[in-house]
Amino acid sequence: SIREEIIEALPHEVLTEAVRELDSDDVVDLIEDLDEPVQGRILDALEDSDRVAVEQSLTYPEYSAGRLMQREVVTAPEHWTVGEAIDFLRSEAELPDQFYHVILIDPRWHPVGYVTLGKILSSRREAALKDITEDSFRTISVMEEEGDVAYAFNQYHLISCPVVGAGGRLVGVITIDDAMGVLDEEHEEDLLRLA
Repeated sequence: SIREEIIEALPHEVLTEAVRELDSDDVVDLIEDLDEPVQGRILDALEDSDRVAVEQSLTYPEYSAGRLMQREVVTAPEHWTVGEAIDFLRSEAELPDQFYHVILIDPRWHPVGYVTLGKILSSRREAALKDITEDSFRTISVMEEEGDVAYAFNQYHLISCPVVGAGGRLVGVITIDDAMGVLDEEHEEDLLRLA
């Protein structure tokens, strides 16, 4: 209830620095309920690519996977080896602060599997990534209801899950912390209904 007042009171430089440190899903969470002038102020603080990602997320329905996902995704071509993936991860300047899987994609950006960081670190450099993918791999449609997303995470014991848009192309990823946040909200609503 005081979010808007705090944002108004923050010096522009402080707000800019704080917003640039957030993942895209957290920025969407922050601004989706704010008035347009305040939204514009926050969007102006973002780099162009981040701004486009946040604006795109805001076009999805309010309680959909598209609003829940973050756009920062770590991907690798499906034909890479463990060594190539490790070299890439070490050289990449901008990785998400937290990620659990490297998502394997085909040339058309369709996710075809994922590999946990633990598997990558414990496998031989020459091992093919496609040979050490997780059995739990599945994708979620960008338009799927967030309640169904939370259910899938709970039902299939997922840690993260790629989100696909039209044509099955990768557009983002949902992580367990976001899915469990939805589950907590739904449990709270159920308890209030019972009361």
